[in-house]
Amino acid sequence: KLVGADYGWLYMLDPTTSSLKLKHAEGIDPNLLDDAREIGEGVTGWVAQKGEAWKVDDLHTAASGQYGPRHKSTPGLNVRSELSVPLRRGARTI
Repeated sequence: KLVGADYGWLYMLDPTTSSLKLKHAEGIDPNLLDDAREIGEGVTGWVAQKGEAWKVDDLHTAASGQYGPRHKSTPGLNVRSELSVPLRRGARTI
């Protein structure tokens, strides 16, 4: 709602497995999303790995990974643009 998105989701780092775990989904059935993502996998994993925000207006243009992370499509969604930001506590991505 804050950024006017139709849907969004939150992954957080699981320190025991060093993977990202789905914690919350808004406006979308969470069963459509992966329960976990590896660091570096898709936009979410890339942002967690780099610790930098990433925004793209047209994922079809960026699909090759040429302009940043490779988008991992989500079945049932026609995602056109994406904004992903790391959550940080101090210097550590959470």
